[in-house]
Amino acid sequence: MNEIKRIDAISAGKILGALMAIIGFCIGLVISVMSVLFGAIAPTILSQMSQFSALSGQSIPSMEMMPMIGLMGMLAMVAFPILYGILGFIYGAAGAAAYNFIAARTGGLKIELG
Repeated sequence: MNEIKRIDAISAGKILGALMAIIGFCIGLVISVMSVLFGAIAPTILSQMSQFSALSGQSIPSMEMMPMIGLMGMLAMVAFPILYGILGFIYGAAGAAAYNFIAARTGGLKIELG
């Protein structure tokens, strides 16, 4: 039996940061695709809503906000991997530090290799 007595906080932060950046990219990609799809169908929806707004007297969103939807999708592709990577690094380093603190008092994690 081998025992993990200590985990390097910087190393754990790098690994978790990279993994979370990949997850952030995937989430940003989904949001980007959804914003492009919504931006493509929004004019049709808004034109149909305008027919009913005359009857109800309520206002509808204007077409001026449509470019913002595409911009938000592109922003998600850039911002999500960066934010997820930074937070992943912080949480990975904090988790390793917490493990090191507890393992010093309890003896560490015992694993069997090979």
